[in-house]
Amino acid sequence: AVSARATRCLPQASEVEVLTGPHFGGRIAVEAAEGGERCAVDGDPDSARDTYILRIDHKACGTHVNETTVATFVIVQENLPILTHSTRRFLVLCTFQPETLTVRAGINLPGNHHRRPKPEISNQVEHFAPDELPYDTEMESVNDVRASHLQRHQQIVDTRSNFYAQGNLAPTDRR
Repeated sequence: AVSARATRCLPQASEVEVLTGPHFGGRIAVEAAEGGERCAVDGDPDSARDTYILRIDHKACGTHVNETTVATFVIVQENLPILTHSTRRFLVLCTFQPETLTVRAGINLPGNHHRRPKPEISNQVEHFAPDELPYDTEMESVNDVRASHLQRHQQIVDTRSNFYAQGNLAPTDRR
């Protein structure tokens, strides 16, 4: 059974892996390509090789490319030079990202001279007035990253909400 699948997909070129079986003496080509030999690969009937890679230059081979997708018709012809019942035609679709993105990250760990004692963990809910929430050294993290005033206030509000929702503390309604 002959099969084909895209293994590399780029805006300018793609690669199609065609599984032919051993001793394939035919031709694998982009359908109706005017690029000639650049858009085809010939099999070797004397080889036990069963996989061929067809490298396709989209411009030279006339493949259809849109913003993120490449569509290529690939013909696997077992008998040259005529088409027979054993000739296979595959529509190979592949997608690509139009831009390459590079993400770089770094971390700055403090040395021994910056080490602070680990905070104790407790389930106690603390109540802060909004004017008690400016930056201070007690609420800094151990790697010198400080949460903004609004983020800290949100964390405290969330802690209270979760504590009430667990049934550990019932809010009182004073009127």
